[in-house]
Amino acid sequence: MFKGIYDKAVQSMTVTWAEYLDKNGDTGRLFREGFTSNMYTIAGALLILLTLSSCLIYYYYFNGKFGNYYRWYHWLYAMAINAVLVGMLTMIIGFSLYKKLVCPTGHHVAMLGLLNLLYAALLFFFLSFIFKWKSVMGKTTPF
Repeated sequence: MFKGIYDKAVQSMTVTWAEYLDKNGDTGRLFREGFTSNMYTIAGALLILLTLSSCLIYYYYFNGKFGNYYRWYHWLYAMAINAVLVGMLTMIIGFSLYKKLVCPTGHHVAMLGLLNLLYAALLFFFLSFIFKWKSVMGKTTPF
């Protein structure tokens, strides 16, 4: 399901799967199969669940209960914290899943984490336009 949004971008930031398989053989094939099926799904689920939760918490909890977090820089902090959290969790999970493999996996996992960081920031930005209208104080954030 998430292979389409991740695979081409990860390959453009690292080596292509064909080059990777030439260098690493059967171990590389095992990594590719697990990475494209399991890790893309985990990364996509982290992206959607954490970003949706962060956006809801920012607009309906912080802006509704406290009312002091409606300035643009508070919104930017919330987006940055969300993006870093999603990217770091993606890398931590990826490194822990593939640490026992003999072939090099770090570049692919790191690039997937970086890509998820960027996607989280974009998704938070777009979700902000949906959630800000029902927020008590956050109608002016981000703009």
